[in-house]
Amino acid sequence: MNKTLDSLEKKGWAKREIEKVREILERGHIKKTKNIIFLEKKIFWIALIAAFFGNIVIAAAIVPFLIALDTFYLYLTVAIIAVSFGLLFEVLIRDIEDLEPTHHMIAGLFLPITAIISVYISILVTWHTLFGINNINHVPFVTGLVYAVFFITPYLIYQTMIKKRI
Repeated sequence: MNKTLDSLEKKGWAKREIEKVREILERGHIKKTKNIIFLEKKIFWIALIAAFFGNIVIAAAIVPFLIALDTFYLYLTVAIIAVSFGLLFEVLIRDIEDLEPTHHMIAGLFLPITAIISVYISILVTWHTLFGINNINHVPFVTGLVYAVFFITPYLIYQTMIKKRI
């Protein structure tokens, strides 16, 4: 809340107007139920867990593309899927209020690592167990890396470029 009020002061709002906003926000916080307060504190972790499981589902969904596509088209498809899911995650994180810088650091580190691992494991497990194929045409780690880079790109763009203009 203090960050919001500080930004109002920087934008040239009068002290009286800022104090009125502070009172309104405090009244709104007082009227929250215990369940809402609990969810607000846990929503970041719920979103992180949802993104983790979403990455696993997407990793499984990429498997048919591994079989059907050549390397360039596979990476292009993986990049499109990753950017789409990354945009979804970025909007979710952006809408969560009161995130600390540590939350952003955790998300910035945890999600790409999770994406690489889930895609890599999905590729290896699928190829070896389901198909019994030992000569993989696509490098699983590179596919996971492509996914991770494009997955985190919308989040990084927002954090570095768009947020600074606001």
